[in-house]
Amino acid sequence: MKKLFVVILLAVAVTFGFYAVQGGLSKTKSYYAGDAIYHDNQLLALSTNSGKLEIFRLEGANLKKILATSPIGSGFDTFNSATFANEAGRLYVYATSGATLFKYDAASPSQLELVASAKDNSWDWFGRVEKVNGQLVTIGSKAVKIWNKDLQVVDAYEVINTTNPYNVRLSADGRFIFNLQDNTIKIFDRESRSYFRNITLSNYNEKGNKQMYYDNAARMIYVIDDAGVKRFGLDGGLYKSMAHDSRFGYDVAKSSLGNTLYISNGTSVAKLSMADFKVQAGFENRAAGLKTSWAMGIVPVATDKGDKVVVFNNDNIVVLDSNLKLQAKAVATEVVVDKEAALEALALSVDKSSAAPLSAVSLRGQGYFPNEDLSISFADRPYSARADKFGRFTTIVYVPTIDQSKTDIKVTGKRSNLTYSISFGVQLAK
Repeated sequence: MKKLFVVILLAVAVTFGFYAVQGGLSKTKSYYAGDAIYHDNQLLALSTNSGKLEIFRLEGANLKKILATSPIGSGFDTFNSATFANEAGRLYVYATSGATLFKYDAASPSQLELVASAKDNSWDWFGRVEKVNGQLVTIGSKAVKIWNKDLQVVDAYEVINTTNPYNVRLSADGRFIFNLQDNTIKIFDRESRSYFRNITLSNYNEKGNKQMYYDNAARMIYVIDDAGVKRFGLDGGLYKSMAHDSRFGYDVAKSSLGNTLYISNGTSVAKLSMADFKVQAGFENRAAGLKTSWAMGIVPVATDKGDKVVVFNNDNIVVLDSNLKLQAKAVATEVVVDKEAALEALALSVDKSSAAPLSAVSLRGQGYFPNEDLSISFADRPYSARADKFGRFTTIVYVPTIDQSKTDIKVTGKRSNLTYSISFGVQLAK
């Protein structure tokens, strides 16, 4: 079977958004995800991967950064996620920071105006926000939530992926939620409010970003895992597969031009026929002279001149035309010198959601500084732990003897001051 791409050996490490220069003391924040839109005859792109909300505008052969701003009023100094939204012809940006959701008027994209904000009282950490079928959706550490225009939660579903919220995707009509976790696509039906299907993938890079595309009419799921491009039925059957050589698969997105898909595997981006996976066009980072680039998130945008494909490409963002010819790029400029940085998104998980007092609980976390000492608070009981070289940790804590049925486990990095909490139920004696 013909393979799509040529392997490019990169002397870089790309781990959930950071590009580390080996043997050096500096690093640039990596672009691995974001959003894009065509509005008022302008192509705009955004990303929060630097921690700031950055907006770019295509100006001829340049992708120019026109805004870089930090959140105000969330209690944190970084954004987690953002998305564009066209509402009745007016452009808005929704963004998240910690447990706070913001809505900005983006009539002037270079100067956002805050319209409203809402803070989640349950401390649901919003890893991603998007608009699906006209509904505003947050993907958080506690639930997938649907919001109304007044930034009030109107529904919530227990679909949780604390390792990588990027991998939770809704179908275009909003009915199904696809949760790619532990090498498996877990499919949740909003109508029955339950999971009904698991599909196993070939993922070696378990924490990698994955965006799937679901064809509602054909009831088919398109995904690129770490072995190949695949088409699964909603019934779980594998109907088409074609291998690739990268060992990393990232995004699949539908073109606005006919029955074609765009896919990314780090080294390259390709345009495929949905029917037979025949390659119609390709873009290779190496061939374009982008030797340290790594194609991850892709967002196709329909314009009056056909598709433009925005690729979040590690140390740059590139814009390709519908034939995957390079149109423009923006290079990462957020450089950190002699400063530590987390390598992953903050997350906590426990092996049980509730237990009786004095029971042992296995606590896992990630997203702290490498080799950092951690302070843990379980109600009023203190613990300590130490993160490994990746900023991850595992430890045992014990349920405190308290009179409340609900409490929190909070973990704080002693050097980074990064903090994250998760709720826990205490089973009180009757």
